[in-house]
Amino acid sequence: MNEKLAWDIARAGGIVAWGLLSFSVIWGLLLASRLLGQRAPAPWLLELHRYLGALSLVFTGVHIGGLVGDNWLHIGWAEVLVPQASAWKPLAVTWGALALYLLLAVEVTSLGKKLLPQKLWRRIHLLAFPLVLVTSLHGAQAGTDATNGLYRALSVGVLAAILVLTMVRLAIGRRARKRRQGAAGATGGAAGAGAGATPRRRPVAGRPARPDAGQAGSPAAGGQRAASTAGPAAASGGTALRPG
Repeated sequence: MNEKLAWDIARAGGIVAWGLLSFSVIWGLLLASRLLGQRAPAPWLLELHRYLGALSLVFTGVHIGGLVGDNWLHIGWAEVLVPQASAWKPLAVTWGALALYLLLAVEVTSLGKKLLPQKLWRRIHLLAFPLVLVTSLHGAQAGTDATNGLYRALSVGVLAAILVLTMVRLAIGRRARKRRQGAAGATGGAAGAGAGATPRRRPVAGRPARPDAGQAGSPAAGGQRAASTAGPAAASGGTALRPG
């Protein structure tokens, strides 16, 4: 049996777990930004996002199992689970322990999403961003493949893609909030204008409607008729002529 088998399993499991986790975050950003379509995403797209996250947890278990089973490093469960407990690269292993706890928090709350308040679930789910960063630091400091050129290029490309998609997601969210605020302001203004208008009286049953100004029979109309009648008298010096 190959003596390095456990170490190779640990290396492969860690790289695959990091790749699945990164792809899950990228896929989630694409869904949240609606870059895959303007309408609500299809259920299978959401399921793929969850499936990638769950797989990353499985391969994290493979990574930890390979480390514990390796006979060269002699890393036990205490070194894996307790920060700064490892004598071999304590900072790098601490990054790995923190990544494990962040991953467990994100995945467990995702499984129990329906049982949690929406705000609480969203805040915990945002821990996926520091999770990717911490995982990348762990791989860069503890992984023996960190000096590989392909691994470095892939790591930089993945982190750059996550950064760009995060900026796009924030810009889209900001624009959507401004659009909702503008629509709410327009609706409120229209409601205020409607409330300020004076409603017209409806006539009471059995009582004639009150005539408006200018209509026949209204006081204003009568005043206009009186003024027109008094016009000839005012033109003749203010004295009305009487017949003799």
